[in-house]
Amino acid sequence: MHEQQKVWDWYKNFSSNEAPPADRRPNNFFIKDDLSLVPSEFKLTIPPLYRKFLNEIGYGQLREDAVGRVTNSRDNAFLSSKEISMIVNKLSPEWEVYEDLIDENELPFFSTNTNTFYVLAPDGGVYFPFKVRKYAENLDDFLAKLMNDVTFYAEKG
Repeated sequence: MHEQQKVWDWYKNFSSNEAPPADRRPNNFFIKDDLSLVPSEFKLTIPPLYRKFLNEIGYGQLREDAVGRVTNSRDNAFLSSKEISMIVNKLSPEWEVYEDLIDENELPFFSTNTNTFYVLAPDGGVYFPFKVRKYAENLDDFLAKLMNDVTFYAEKG
């Protein structure tokens, strides 16, 4: 089996069409995203690979990796298309706190803590905003790294 498919299949294990009850949420869960709910007037261009991720797997949290390590200190939340739209269109509360939350050409897609976003850049790489630090060559690389170590990005400090 191709490595990319193996990674995506692992994530699909946690995917559902609805959210689990808040009091019984597992460490990992994803809710398939309905991209049609994003208002058409919002500026939002989601790269094809992340669009596929939202459609097939969804948005949600990943707090336990494939070897059983669990993080309680990180949110590890994949953002929904609605959350992304709110950030990109400067309608989220984060913009009230941070004048420059992300660069205009970046797409936030993953959050580790409040107001901490990782972005997909036009070159396909995964960065902390403003290309401060590159964490992965592309989304597939990021998904594989996260699957194997749920806080791999913290090592880069």
